[in-house]
Amino acid sequence: MKNDYILTLTGAQNWDGDTDTTEMRTDCSLSVEDGGYVIRYEEFAPFGESVTTEFSVRGDTVTLQRGSDEAGRMVFEKGKRHTCWYSTPVGPFAVGICTQSVESELSGEGGFVDLGYTIDINSALRAQNRISIKLRKAERDNECNFKS
Repeated sequence: MKNDYILTLTGAQNWDGDTDTTEMRTDCSLSVEDGGYVIRYEEFAPFGESVTTEFSVRGDTVTLQRGSDEAGRMVFEKGKRHTCWYSTPVGPFAVGICTQSVESELSGEGGFVDLGYTIDINSALRAQNRISIKLRKAERDNECNFKS
């Protein structure tokens, strides 16, 4: 995987009036596959193992896949609700993902993806969420290093 881009991912969650925001920056790749864009990067899961994470962006649908199993997949499709599996140490459980907004503008130069969605458990609203991804080409200062 050739990581020629810098990804900044910001996640915001509003749960019962409390808001939490996190931000992550890492190198990644961007490719065109099956008529859409795929953003891939390596992420470290608990206990230090590395896992490949990818966002597939095709029109009004974004699929997030962490690792290779079904519990690592979330589907965001504008105006639709999808049931996804969420893994916990005591086992997976089903959550509903209802996507209100999907906006994206990607090209070989980078771009952005913004998702607005709610999460429900047993059909009861639990949280309102946003994921914002910004992607830009990495500047190389030599053949081995990137400037961020």
